[in-house]
Amino acid sequence: MGLYFILVSSAVGKEGTISKEIIGNGKHFTLDDRSALQAGLDQKKSFRAIAKELHKDPSTLAKEVKLNRTAYGRCFYTNSFGNLCKYARLCKKTNLCHNRAKCKASLCCRCRIHDRRRICPDFVKFDHICPATEKAPFVRNSCSKFNRCDCFRFKYKATAAQSSYEDRLRDTRTGIDMTAERLALLDQIVTPRIKKGDSPQTIVRNNPGLKVSSRTIYNYVDQGLLSVKNLDLPKKVVYKPRVKKKDYPVKDSGIFNGRTYNDFLELVRNDPERAAKTVEMDTVVGCEGSKKVILTLFFRPYKLQLLFLMPDKTALSVKTVFDRIEDKLTPIGFQQAFPVILTDRGSEFSDPDSLETGIQSEMRTSIYYCDPMCSNQKAYCERNHECIRKVLLKKSSFDSLTCYDIRKLCWHINSTKRASLNGQSPIKLASLLLPKEIFEALDLREIPCNEINLTPTLLK
Repeated sequence: MGLYFILVSSAVGKEGTISKEIIGNGKHFTLDDRSALQAGLDQKKSFRAIAKELHKDPSTLAKEVKLNRTAYGRCFYTNSFGNLCKYARLCKKTNLCHNRAKCKASLCCRCRIHDRRRICPDFVKFDHICPATEKAPFVRNSCSKFNRCDCFRFKYKATAAQSSYEDRLRDTRTGIDMTAERLALLDQIVTPRIKKGDSPQTIVRNNPGLKVSSRTIYNYVDQGLLSVKNLDLPKKVVYKPRVKKKDYPVKDSGIFNGRTYNDFLELVRNDPERAAKTVEMDTVVGCEGSKKVILTLFFRPYKLQLLFLMPDKTALSVKTVFDRIEDKLTPIGFQQAFPVILTDRGSEFSDPDSLETGIQSEMRTSIYYCDPMCSNQKAYCERNHECIRKVLLKKSSFDSLTCYDIRKLCWHINSTKRASLNGQSPIKLASLLLPKEIFEALDLREIPCNEINLTPTLLK
């Protein structure tokens, strides 16, 4: 303890301040610190004595007291300077607001609702401040005549000071940390890309000079600081609550034997290298009455999704697509690209033998089925369908689409950079990992980032 006082005394300069090297100095005041400060002022302690207890600089305590002290005035019943009148002590005026039904104050000088500066013609501002508060400790916490004084006087209260500090801290954190010129430049870059269907994550990746995060863009749009609205953002719109479907039993005709999701998990444990190349398969349908269907094949490792247009939703159409892919890749190429396929129990996938067997009656892949009503077991494919729905809206017909339209949609979706791929696009990553022959046979092309369009205008 003696060593501490030696350090304190050595740190005190000519002006009586303590060095910032003292432990705890330079940090924000807490409610406990303010309570200790109030207790010290009530006991008539000096700032220097209180500073030694709190490990603070005396000048810091003086600034804290001046900034967060509470003003009082005799018979004024308020802490607001501007609402205090010189004649309030002897004033007997009543009902100046002409609203006796709502006014609960017996005298207008005691009213907490109305501003007496505006409603009283005889109002004179009371500005006489107690001279004892013009020097340290700047408050009269320990004054025995505090309640009998006619001057403005101040008292330090820990709870009121803490509340004032929190309000001031909250106000300093409002607004945005950006000039009007930078905000206008950000709006010029962000707004056109969002209207083209890009997400804030993609915009930030493609424009590193913005020096803002995707969360900042979301916040600016939500605050109305940019020209776009929340409805223009791809995933900002709140989805309607889904209707829970009844879990009807699925008729098992024997095709699922050895192909269930548990069998797939067994494959993952026994042959993880082969299971890592799993491709998820599903279909996207149009509105009621639309015959054409889109078959999707999603490569898990690099989030690449292939799209194929089918004339109808039948097992024969799916087999035709598989045969066409095998014809371009050769049987060995098909086995390398699609070693394992995970799909749901839709009617279009009800003939696994024909899908697993190639044109030359050789095994070309292995099909596994998710459990009934468990789309989360192939969540990557389901989630990537959101990109398709940005262009092909729900309840829209697919009958007018062509194979070129679907290839074009595939290029734009796979050229979009993903945060989960460390800023790379699926098609860029696939070009590095897939064999060049497979990449060329699947007709995959990369679209420049500034030309990507994921809105319905893409296919018009």
